[in-house]
Amino acid sequence: SHPDFCKQSDYMVTGSNTQEVMQEYFCDFIYNTLGITKVGQLLLQDDVGVSTASLFKEKFEALGGEVTICEMFTAGTVDFTAQITKIKQTDPQLF
Repeated sequence: SHPDFCKQSDYMVTGSNTQEVMQEYFCDFIYNTLGITKVGQLLLQDDVGVSTASLFKEKFEALGGEVTICEMFTAGTVDFTAQITKIKQTDPQLF
């Protein structure tokens, strides 16, 4: 869930980890387990997508990795050709 989800009220709780926690584990797995150091991002352009992109970039770069590009798309998009072309031009090992 969004990092600020539980901050909305003293009565808000979540049964799952926030993106802040999940991105830390995700980045560690990609960088340390898979040995991938250069990634591109393709995410939905909404509150969760924007915060996820930012958190991933912060945590991945803290490990020594590089986020080559972050491409966003809107809900309902069916043609990702432009985003994928831009991402591939940055030569990531994973996106």
